[in-house]
Amino acid sequence: MALPLATLQDVRKAESVIRKHLSPTPLIRSYRLEHELGLAEGRQVWLKDYGSSPTGSFKVMGALNWMANNLERIQDCPVAAHSSGNFASGISYAGMRYGKRVIIVMPDNAPQVKFRLTRSFGAEIRTYDIATDHETGIREKMTRDIADQEKGIQASPYDDNNVIAGNGVGAL
Repeated sequence: MALPLATLQDVRKAESVIRKHLSPTPLIRSYRLEHELGLAEGRQVWLKDYGSSPTGSFKVMGALNWMANNLERIQDCPVAAHSSGNFASGISYAGMRYGKRVIIVMPDNAPQVKFRLTRSFGAEIRTYDIATDHETGIREKMTRDIADQEKGIQASPYDDNNVIAGNGVGAL
């Protein structure tokens, strides 16, 4: 079943949620990139500095919007999600902001900095062997099993309109 497309109205609504938790992302003009690209006079390159966000990624916006829009479903249940890093830290940060327990399924070879950042926001981490995931689907299975066993709610890092709309705030 295909997801409905996130609309500009969805993104604007997500912006009001996200601004309660994050400052707008700074824009930095890249004169060097303009030069290297050989842009015509008057053409400019602007970059968003997501390194200034608490997680160092734009995916925190989608996670915050997902959490805010699922509070009634979550109530006292934990949130289970899979991610190799950016959504993991984003949903963990959102869980911290909303006082929700978060359990993340991550590949055992994810960068240590991603493990540390995700844990710093209070998430529990369970790992899997990424080398066999393409054959076994263990990542999806573990996430579903955790949600079932813990009576939790599963959050998708990409297959959810609230996540998509939240991430779209970066384009505003």
